[in-house]
Amino acid sequence: MADSTPARLPISRWSDPASLVVGARVVIRRRLTDASPHGNHFTDVIGTLVSLDPLVVRRQNTGIPGEEITIDPQLIDVIKPLPAKPVRNSDIRAVEYAYALAFPGVIHHEWVNGWLVRVGDGVTERSNSAVPLEPHTAFDDVPVDAIHDIYRKYGLPTLIAAPDRIARPAFRMPGAWTRGPEIITMTKDLETEPASEGAATGAAVTGGDSAKDDSAIRNIAAHTVSEELLSRNITWEVAQQPNDDWLSLYHFRGQPLPESALRQLSHEIDGLLGFGRIVIDGETVAITRGTITHSPDGRAWLGYSAVEVAERYRRQGLGTLMGAIMMDWGRRHGANTAYLHVIESNTPGRNLYHKLGFGEHHRHRYLSDASTARTTTHPDTSHTK
Repeated sequence: MADSTPARLPISRWSDPASLVVGARVVIRRRLTDASPHGNHFTDVIGTLVSLDPLVVRRQNTGIPGEEITIDPQLIDVIKPLPAKPVRNSDIRAVEYAYALAFPGVIHHEWVNGWLVRVGDGVTERSNSAVPLEPHTAFDDVPVDAIHDIYRKYGLPTLIAAPDRIARPAFRMPGAWTRGPEIITMTKDLETEPASEGAATGAAVTGGDSAKDDSAIRNIAAHTVSEELLSRNITWEVAQQPNDDWLSLYHFRGQPLPESALRQLSHEIDGLLGFGRIVIDGETVAITRGTITHSPDGRAWLGYSAVEVAERYRRQGLGTLMGAIMMDWGRRHGANTAYLHVIESNTPGRNLYHKLGFGEHHRHRYLSDASTARTTTHPDTSHTK
């Protein structure tokens, strides 16, 4: 059975091959067998991918539990991945709310007619953008003048976060706006216990979060980390604050952050912070920042970002191990669901997160007004870009 998308499958222009993996929920538009090749007699099949080659789908809501059908690729007009379950506008808003609490804008934040306007490090979009978080913002005009005024005060360009469906008015704003790349929000339901159980064998792997049972994480390490690394001493921890080794490894889009921006990563939030790192023979080789915040409906969300693996340790399973460590930490602290963000062009990253059980939930992008140049500089952002 092939484990990559056959090239002959027609992928939707709205998605990409990296999203089509066994276990993904999809919609397939196929031509009826009695239709002309040039006709428009199609039917849609919604279900779960069981196999890619041959293409087998377990159909959804047919009245026949577990019904599987094999589909001839020559009859397919388009195949498109879907979220694991239907996503409501309120679900998108819930994730975005939890995400905003994880990056609240530590220099200044305020509500403007349902939009949370954030001023942070002056570098990252997530900490320096306005995001719509109340239901009426999906219909009402964006209070763009008031948002402009806030960013002008801090000498920052106006940046609008525009998630799918809940930010439609943002695309009607007057003026010249530049649309940034598509950023995929991926989510995963967290089970009560880690999915893998049992102790690893032959691996000097120990946990550092607590004295609780870490056998599942050790088992994951034994099955994902390269044999060469497993022959060495691997430890991990999730700490409340990052140490100097953590800070020195982190880069934002390939560049080191200024000291002021690094400090803001560990600034207190309305939630829980955890800084994960993997250490091999005393050297910090992989890091991430975890947060647990709540949406208004009471759900606890684990978000993890700032994933970085030291260059000479990449492609050896440490990214997978780091994800498993953070999800275990999230479960231990009551998180119901995990989420993360990956830019659409990062195919290796999306493949990794699919393997960890994440699926696409929705997308967002940032709209920037190039006419709003910096006019002043806040002291805490004086040596940002």
